Amino acid sequence: MPANLATALRNRYGTDVPQASPTIYGRSPSINRVIPLIIKSPPDNTQLVEILSRSDGVMTRVRMVNATLRHLGIRCSELDTLAGAGTIQLAAVQEMVRAGNRQGTQTALSRFRMTVTTLCDTYREILIREDLPGEAAQGVLSVAKSLDITAVRAGTA
Repeated sequence: MPANLATALRNRYGTDVPQASPTIYGRSPSINRVIPLIIKSPPDNTQLVEILSRSDGVMTRVRMVNATLRHLGIRCSELDTLAGAGTIQLAAVQEMVRAGNRQGTQTALSRFRMTVTTLCDTYREILIREDLPGEAAQGVLSVAKSLDITAVRAGTA
């Protein structure tokens, strides 16, 4: 991570964050969704901002795993529906944080958490039901574990 972005995040200097963003945009397209949260969030939302950033990364991995499963001929309509709902719910949480709506944030975060839990359970069912090649099984298991962690963290925010 470029030093100016690391410093901006560490010191919460909102003016340095957008300046550093273009430097790493090519490596992390999701940074532009997180930057407004960093700049506008009060210091007590630091943990929530980190949870949302990690959640965004997990949802990206979910879409990649779904693509792999589809390539293997596994029906992913339920996974795709859950991934779409989770992405929309995560965007709603981010919007509530930007708006400073604590009650709305908690409600949206709770919905997101339920979707993530269901998504995780669905991946575990696929692991039991399907005979996946080793690498694909590892990817599904890894994303299921990440979803578990995301659900727990979302519950503590």
